[in-house]
Amino acid sequence: MAKKLTKKEQAWIDELQAVLDRCPSPEKIGYYTIGDNNIFLYDLRRENEIQHALDSRAAGEWGTAAVYVGADFDETIDFPSAVLSTAG
Repeated sequence: MAKKLTKKEQAWIDELQAVLDRCPSPEKIGYYTIGDNNIFLYDLRRENEIQHALDSRAAGEWGTAAVYVGADFDETIDFPSAVLSTAG
């Protein structure tokens, strides 16, 4: 059975979600993590360039490819604990 959050924790999550929902440019700002406490921001409109850098082996991972093509915004959202990077 799943553990329950406290009312204070749930209120924080609701507030955080409300802030994220107000993103003024959801078609522009993309996000990724490498498994630490940061969410990195990149230009979502340049995904094809990033993928091409990966396919051509100019860069080895999404984050380095975003930097390689100049699609990173050099901004992060910092969480108080790790944001695990998983697949599935």
